[in-house]
Amino acid sequence: MTVGGRSLVRLQMKKSTLALGAALVVTNAAWLYAFIDAGVSYSYLADSYRHAKATATQALALLPVVAKSGVSRASVLAVAKQDRQADEVFEKDGMTWIGDIGLRFDSAGTLVEARPATDPL
Repeated sequence: MTVGGRSLVRLQMKKSTLALGAALVVTNAAWLYAFIDAGVSYSYLADSYRHAKATATQALALLPVVAKSGVSRASVLAVAKQDRQADEVFEKDGMTWIGDIGLRFDSAGTLVEARPATDPL
């Protein structure tokens, strides 16, 4: 029995070692995936925050200008274009988009609506 028993114990030890080794590899892979996923999620969150902050900053810069009565369309667009590249300005669906803010003017050139490119909530 010692010869056969010793062989049986060795076989069980090998199986246990292989099973534990495989479990270690699988759990480490799961932890690696979770770590990478958290990093990617954080990166998207940080980018979203920067984007929302830039949109809010642009909108707040417009407030002193649009609060005055009789402000022309050109004045509003000049303030909205501050710190923006010229190629970011375009017209779509009756809105003038500058960066991440859409501005709608009536026929007299008065600002009637401002809308962010994405819904903040």
